[in-house]
Amino acid sequence: MRGRQLLSLSTIALVALGVQALTNATEGDPEPPSRFIVFGGSANYAPFEWLEDETPRGFNIELEAAIAEQGRAEARHRLLEWQDAMRQLEQGKIDVLPMFASDSRAERFLFTEPFYYLTHGIFIHRGKRIFAKPEDLAGEKIAVVDAGYAEDQFRRSGIVADILEVETIESALEHVANGEVTAAILARHPARRIATDRELPVVQVSRPFWPRRYVFAVRKDNEPMHAWLQHNLGMVQAQGRYHDIYEAWESQLEWSRPTLGETLRRYAWLIAALGTSFILVLAWSWALRRQVQQRTGELRKELERRRDAEEEIRYRAYHDPLTDLPNRSQFVLDLGILADRYQDQTLSVIVISLQGVEDVVVSFGYSVGEEMVKSFAARLEEFGFDACSHLGSGVFAAARRGDLESDSTIAAITDPLQLQDMEIDPRLRIGMATAPALSLKPGEFLRRARTALSTALEYGRPWQEYNDKIEPDPHTITLLRDYWKYGIRDFEAWFQPQFILEGEQLFGAEALVRWNHPELGMLSPGIFIPLLEKSGLIFRMTEWMIDTALEASAEWRKACLPAGVSVNVAANDLLEHDLYAVVSEALERHDVDPAMLTLEMTESGLVTEPARVSSVMRQIGDLGVRFAIDDFGTGYSSLSYLSDFPVQAIKLDRMFVTNMLEQPRHLSIVESTISLAHQLGLSVVAEGPEDQATVTLLRELGCEMAQGYALARPMPKADYFEFSRTYKISR
Repeated sequence: MRGRQLLSLSTIALVALGVQALTNATEGDPEPPSRFIVFGGSANYAPFEWLEDETPRGFNIELEAAIAEQGRAEARHRLLEWQDAMRQLEQGKIDVLPMFASDSRAERFLFTEPFYYLTHGIFIHRGKRIFAKPEDLAGEKIAVVDAGYAEDQFRRSGIVADILEVETIESALEHVANGEVTAAILARHPARRIATDRELPVVQVSRPFWPRRYVFAVRKDNEPMHAWLQHNLGMVQAQGRYHDIYEAWESQLEWSRPTLGETLRRYAWLIAALGTSFILVLAWSWALRRQVQQRTGELRKELERRRDAEEEIRYRAYHDPLTDLPNRSQFVLDLGILADRYQDQTLSVIVISLQGVEDVVVSFGYSVGEEMVKSFAARLEEFGFDACSHLGSGVFAAARRGDLESDSTIAAITDPLQLQDMEIDPRLRIGMATAPALSLKPGEFLRRARTALSTALEYGRPWQEYNDKIEPDPHTITLLRDYWKYGIRDFEAWFQPQFILEGEQLFGAEALVRWNHPELGMLSPGIFIPLLEKSGLIFRMTEWMIDTALEASAEWRKACLPAGVSVNVAANDLLEHDLYAVVSEALERHDVDPAMLTLEMTESGLVTEPARVSSVMRQIGDLGVRFAIDDFGTGYSSLSYLSDFPVQAIKLDRMFVTNMLEQPRHLSIVESTISLAHQLGLSVVAEGPEDQATVTLLRELGCEMAQGYALARPMPKADYFEFSRTYKISR
């Protein structure tokens, strides 16, 4: 289980690149530094990397190939003696080299986030003196790999010892086996593997120590390679490919000696002693023979208890302790077995989220919440799935040959759960992936079903089948990562002039956010605003836009220019944050008349928890700030919010305004909306007029204000200042 814990540390580090996941960039960004990426490594470092019949093999080799493929490059592997590999990395003959991270190496190389964690151990000749920790080796002759991490760390520790530098781990183990050194300090995984493969009388006697990050390293001056490598390592992790590679190599990465062999070797001296005792008892009394027989029986029982304990450990490693269902690792193995069994037949995999467990825990306590999860697990087992699993936190997975009907499946597993003296109806969200059994890897089956579940949760659907359209956009991963990393650093406020149509007087401007992404260029709000809203990250941008808009308004007022400004806000800005404090503090900070600020909200935003939204709007409205309904006419059909909410203006959506001259129905909508607004005491702002004829007609219909390409396009802050100053002079 140690390896599984260490893997989770690597996963957290990789997810921290962005997402956590989740994680990294778009398909085409960044570009590979060259078509061929040369990955170096050690020629004898199994199971991570080694040469077999001159062919590179190992966990690192497959991971490096996946990274290169993700980054649209080709991996070339060069496995050498470790000292030669380090030298060629420094000379630029190798692009990338996996190694332990250390402070001394960080002075020469750039490191990626860790993709694994490794530890060291002390290895001695079997039967020799035990050394529990590195300090016990003071004064002894020890072997370490030349230029390896252990050599550097041991020398830095200040422990005085006779150090023998050797070229390989195998050589160090041979020196121990031949008695030429007392011990060797080596990386545990490859050392244990080599010792057993060579049948050397060498054992590890210490606990693991010096846990180190296993990273990819590049030269200090090769920042483009480091950026490319870091980026694509994160993408391989976010897309689940790292997990697939790890699972394929897990048995070797977490390799150990066969348990039975260890047990026999460990008790060989005792068995021999018992054999000798058995001969001696022939000459001793019957009582002594009984004692030997009793001791032999105790030993047999002890061995049986150990075997039972080992079986229990193996079972628990692959089963969930709460429900006793297989865990994720076992479920993936079961999927592989089902795929081999059914082959070209259809296999359906579903992932189920049991909703409301937290509510049950809060209301009735943890024991009832756990009973709810266990009861639903029993329900799944009774349904007749070929395999089922509890993935944790009330999320289950199941698989079955053939297609699953959503209605019949939901009906069968949503009967009330009997919990103590009450019944609870389970609320479920289900994602399903269906494909020919051998067409997908087991991990991909499960990933697709979880992707479908995420969509079901997002849209509140009880059932969602997987399809390509619900796949997350890698572009999204990039934007979220960069927003978390840089915030609003690359954001810009642009301003689109707003005009009073009577006399075409400049009133002010609507502040529009733009993201001048350093790699993707200028991004439209339509690309990133829905993403930030969906991720719950929009408020930071809203706060910045309000402050920036009011700062601009104060500058315009000082220059005796029209100072009205409007800013878009989302419903979550009102519901989840203190928007009142943000607005009031910004108004005071920039000394702006509150009447100069208009906050625009969509119709759908108004009907999200209307009581709370209305309360916050009235609180902000008491400052003197105005509210306008944005994109009017495209949202909810009910007009009750025109009287229920403190709004002073509506903005006609551009879809009606742009072609109102060619579409009689759109013209009727515009005309009737203006008339209704005036009857309710509201002013009207038209968005999107693209020609002067439309502007003229809007004026004739009584529309007070407009903004659109026919009048002026959005522009950066400096350009708007010059535009408004010039416009005033020309008028």
